[in-house]
Amino acid sequence: MTFNRLALFMLCIVMFSLLTNVSSQPAFFNINENVEISQGFILEKLKVNSSDPFTYLKFNISGIKNYISIAYVKVNESVIYRGKFEDNLLVFEMPSPQRIIEITILYKSNVFSAINGSLYVSIPLVLSPVGISSNTTVSVSVPTRRLNIINNTINAKVFGDIIRSNLTNVKSGTSKILKVSLDPDSFSLFSISQLNRTIVIEKTDFIKIIDELEITGLSSVKTKEIHLHYPKNIEILGVEGPLGPYVKNGVSSSYRVESRSDKKILSIRLRSPPQNYGDKEYVKIILGLKINSTDTLSIPVFGYDFLIENYSVTVKVRGKAEFRNVNILKEEENGNYHIYYLKTIYPLYNNITSYKIELSFRLLGERTPMFIYMALFTIIILVLLGTLYFAYLKRSAKRIAKAKEEVIEKEREDAYLKIYEYEKTRIQLLETLIETWRAFEDKKISRQTYKQRYSRLLRKESSYSDRVNDLLKAVEERENLEKELDYINENILDFKRLYKMLEKTMTSFNKGLISKREYRRRIDDTLRDLEERIEKLYERIERLREL
Repeated sequence: MTFNRLALFMLCIVMFSLLTNVSSQPAFFNINENVEISQGFILEKLKVNSSDPFTYLKFNISGIKNYISIAYVKVNESVIYRGKFEDNLLVFEMPSPQRIIEITILYKSNVFSAINGSLYVSIPLVLSPVGISSNTTVSVSVPTRRLNIINNTINAKVFGDIIRSNLTNVKSGTSKILKVSLDPDSFSLFSISQLNRTIVIEKTDFIKIIDELEITGLSSVKTKEIHLHYPKNIEILGVEGPLGPYVKNGVSSSYRVESRSDKKILSIRLRSPPQNYGDKEYVKIILGLKINSTDTLSIPVFGYDFLIENYSVTVKVRGKAEFRNVNILKEEENGNYHIYYLKTIYPLYNNITSYKIELSFRLLGERTPMFIYMALFTIIILVLLGTLYFAYLKRSAKRIAKAKEEVIEKEREDAYLKIYEYEKTRIQLLETLIETWRAFEDKKISRQTYKQRYSRLLRKESSYSDRVNDLLKAVEERENLEKELDYINENILDFKRLYKMLEKTMTSFNKGLISKREYRRRIDDTLRDLEERIEKLYERIERLREL
């Protein structure tokens, strides 16, 4: 009898232990893993589904740890919990038992490498948690159909630009690396390899944020345009490059801003886009943020829709500041300004890793009160009015002669202004000529349409040139003006001669005289030269305003 009671007691203990394990560690998982090769990083999302609730998961990352940048889990589409690194494990803890979660892992740009004209991508895959088997479906989206699988560790198959694999009963704690090679001539890929952010505090109602971006090419196709997302309360004040400012809503070397209900989108047409692996372009973006503070401030450190591993944050205050939640690496003083170099916390990725800098500050050199300015302004106006009145009385005899001189000068200024506007229109027509070529090359318009537009644009440009010549005849003392116009005309002729090289290159390619790579190189080099000439022409016509 005693033996039977002991056996029953032991059986209850075993059953209780099993029930406890089932409540914290499910017996089996179904995982849908979607992977995307993005701009400079890899985005991996795992939808984890279990019949039993669970409160934590652990993944073995011993072979892929150096690639991982950020990992987080979403519960009910909104609540976010970051993964923790414990030795060679990636651990996710939930505040309450869950059956369905979505895990996101971002991998650094070190997954990319260029060897012998090919782009190699190492794609890390976490296939099953530690201690639990799983059925895992893998889908990898790549930016081109021209790909080869180098080591097929997951028995994958290629369907166009998608790599798929269905794995059953995957051993617990399994992670793999799928390595593929891509043709870099078939797609555009880049990374934001460096962000230097400077926050300038000079007023109590407005701060300026200056982002300096380093954009690095990862393929052999130009990245002509980039799109950056900002919080809706950020003002976009301007964009600059190494050769000067970008034009808002222009044709080339320009930017535009689109406002939506929840964000703003900045689109930049790069002046010198990266074309080969490792090529770099630099862009400076000037932003503004309205604040309402006298001595304390909370500044958001926001990211983009790109993973940014390398970045710095500098705060420049016209006065002094004390920081509450970040560490200062270095402090400098420059006149009334204190410059603080801050220690960054973790990589930036849109609003997932955004954080705020809490500080108190005191500005120096505050502006003179407004009433003093008003009093000084009133005194100056009264003095000027008195001076003008007496001068008018003394020189009344000269009024008619002076009026005639002013009319002549006004006519001269009007002629110069029209010449400037006509020359600017000529350059804009040349810009449109470049866009017409791009549309033709991209097969957006037919050859016949291209020829018609080409002829029409040249006729318009010639008509504006004739108008300038007619105005020039009526201008006296036009020696300096003629020199500037001669320079502009010579450069426009050079532009037209260089433009013809585009069609000659296409003809050589169609006849099989040059390879596709050589064709692409010649076309891109010619387009780059044409755009540089446009920029120089714009700079040159500004001299007309100074004459």
